[in-house]
Amino acid sequence: MAAPAPPVPPKLPPPPRVEGVGRRTRLRTDQRVHALVPARLDLALHRRRARRRADLAAAEAAMEDVVGATPRAGEIPELARRYVDARAEREALLWRPSIFRPPHLAGEEHARAAESAPGGVVIVFGHLSSYVSVFAAVRAVLGPAYAVGSARHFLAADRGADALVIQRTRAVIVGLGHPFIPAPGSMEVLETALRAGRAVAIAFDVPGRTPVDLLGRRRFVAAGPSRLAARTDSTILPVITRNDGPRVEAEFRPPLRAQPGEEPAALEQRVADAFAPFVLDRPWSIQDPHDRWALDIG
Repeated sequence: MAAPAPPVPPKLPPPPRVEGVGRRTRLRTDQRVHALVPARLDLALHRRRARRRADLAAAEAAMEDVVGATPRAGEIPELARRYVDARAEREALLWRPSIFRPPHLAGEEHARAAESAPGGVVIVFGHLSSYVSVFAAVRAVLGPAYAVGSARHFLAADRGADALVIQRTRAVIVGLGHPFIPAPGSMEVLETALRAGRAVAIAFDVPGRTPVDLLGRRRFVAAGPSRLAARTDSTILPVITRNDGPRVEAEFRPPLRAQPGEEPAALEQRVADAFAPFVLDRPWSIQDPHDRWALDIG
């Protein structure tokens, strides 16, 4: 004989319909929903806490790289928390329509001094805060400038959230009217532009082979900005970005020029010195320090 079929558990009756009561109210009074909510909430909170712990661990390592040899080393846990929040804030600012408008400007007199000096202007920025705002500031004060991007900005095959950020960054720069060119093989084009009195915007915190002392550690950066300035008798114009919430400020700093007989490495050290106080003041604002500087810890 076939085994008897297992008994079918009785179905719970649906919650009574009450005239004028909406679906949300009925859900709140349905015990079947109540039985599921704690499990779902526990799972969601567990995942969120795990992500937060992983984010904070990576952030603490990043902040140790930046300020581990400075008097702020004891603040690393707090700086790490601010770093995690600043990263989310920076990406949110990138998608605001205001990214196309000039930020609050400071130091315009330094930009004018660089513009009136012989040769072109090498605008040097760091990946600090909402650094893409540099291009709106440059457009407002100096007009279009050749913008130099890493090769990754020009790869159509990139996918994922990082690719969206990269694509958005390129769209903002091009949308502001700046010619955007890849760094590999760009030296001749940039030198020609600078000799014609044009402006070029290039990041200083890019991994390279030139040693600089920055925040108590020896780091290696690319000396492209200094070489360009020295070869074309152009002026280096550092620009700093910072933000407090949605308010973004771009500050032009005093211009730098190569001294007679000065090596590009020495000029690059002066560029690093111009950024050091701002990096120390807001170390959480740096985008991906592991990718920005190659440390010489040995």
